[in-house]
Amino acid sequence: MEEKPIIKLFNYRPMVICALALVFGILVGGLFACGNYIGALILVVLVYLIIFYLKFTSLAKLIYKHFVCVCFCLVFLVFGFSAVSIKAFLFKPYCDHQTSIVASGTIVQNGSHIVVSNLMATYYNSNENKIMHNQKMDGEYYLYFKDDYVDSINFSIGDDVVFSGSVKFNSAINTDGEINSAVLANNIYGNIYLSYSNINKTGTKTKTETFDFVKNAAKKMFDANLSQESANIAYAMVFGEKENLEGIYEDFKLSGMAHLLAVSGLHVGFFVAILTLICKLLKLKGKPRFFVIIGVLLIYAWICGFRVSVTRALIMTAALMLSLLIGRQYDSLSSLSFAAIIILLFRPLELFSLGFQLSFCAVLGIVLLAKPLARLFSKFLGERFGGLVSITTSATIGTLPILITIYSRISSLSLVANLIAVPVASAGYMSLMVFSIICAVLPFMHFLFAVPEVCFKALMYIAKITASVDRAFVEFIPDKLLILCVFLLAFSVSDFLFLSKKTKRVLAFGLLFVLLFSAGIYAF
Repeated sequence: MEEKPIIKLFNYRPMVICALALVFGILVGGLFACGNYIGALILVVLVYLIIFYLKFTSLAKLIYKHFVCVCFCLVFLVFGFSAVSIKAFLFKPYCDHQTSIVASGTIVQNGSHIVVSNLMATYYNSNENKIMHNQKMDGEYYLYFKDDYVDSINFSIGDDVVFSGSVKFNSAINTDGEINSAVLANNIYGNIYLSYSNINKTGTKTKTETFDFVKNAAKKMFDANLSQESANIAYAMVFGEKENLEGIYEDFKLSGMAHLLAVSGLHVGFFVAILTLICKLLKLKGKPRFFVIIGVLLIYAWICGFRVSVTRALIMTAALMLSLLIGRQYDSLSSLSFAAIIILLFRPLELFSLGFQLSFCAVLGIVLLAKPLARLFSKFLGERFGGLVSITTSATIGTLPILITIYSRISSLSLVANLIAVPVASAGYMSLMVFSIICAVLPFMHFLFAVPEVCFKALMYIAKITASVDRAFVEFIPDKLLILCVFLLAFSVSDFLFLSKKTKRVLAFGLLFVLLFSAGIYAF
């Protein structure tokens, strides 16, 4: 009697499984570090029940067949748990109470907030009831000024400064009993409060980054040739630093356009297109082309401080080019998982950061939903425009669960705003990069910056108009279970799960129902 063929629901992807194991280890480590032992235990038991739902014989065969993958999963589980819990345990504030401080240090970030590191400080330690003289202090510190900005003080990255004020040291766990991921990931040991009259430059500089001169030169060029707001947008789009956008960033967040201000796959794709053209002109093919393009992208990621979005785009681009080079099929889901593994192995706490979540969820939404939605939209919008709408829609669905947990209210016009803003942002970024190179060689061509100026003004206008329409905002219930349902249903209707069209239609309606059910108060 012939055996019935096994119906396969999805293809086996070891990279995806390993990424999930690493994420799970980090999540359990975070719960353990916060003292939420019950939550950590529930997660472990849940996974245990899922695994042992299978018969032991089937599990044994599974382990034997995929032994290498199982070993990597165990290693990633232990690593993720240990990296987060140990980091949180070792992160101890120098003092439990706010206290006075006199210090010298180096500016490592300059914008709406000034960040200093390499501190040599004298302060009163209330824990030990004594004054600590000339102590070398770990990590970085945010400077918060009590008075208005003084124009005569012009700080740059690398400036050595002396200052006095009061310091409040950070702890590993915040007041809500959750892990203070931003503090731990960036080694922000404290916040220092002072007046501008209490800080002075020493006249010396310390090299903080290899490519400081590139950032400083770009900032001077943008400030000289663009309006202040457009210059801040330009700097954010090129280097991913949004610290100077305090005045306009809120409009971009409320309108769902904040992703346009980060270094993303859109920017990296433009770089790849330009570099590919240059390689063709130089008649570079195969391995030489691969190493030239990836080398330049690596330097660009380095200049950007290996921020999550650009690092993810770099890794996925390298995976795509490598697959083409060796003649293997490119798998976007495995590539995204590989990027997550690399980033989280070096910086596990990035999993809790908003930048990581938005970057990966946007791409995950595109990977899972872009093709099914393109087939749907192309029927009445045409293939080209339908494809554009499907990418924007799928990215919006991917980021929506994260955004509603933070802002709870989202504009229903964000999809339309993005459809208009994405081409405008692309034109602004591409013209900015090309004209910056031209003007660096031929300064008298500075009038070319009128093109990105118009694009960035248009972006600000779109964001402001969208954010100002109060009636278009929808209040969402930020329920984590519903968020999980969105991603599970998105996977269910994707091409990665082998189900009948009828079943997928039912699941698609389920996805729509979950999204509508999570909407609480409509402002229409």
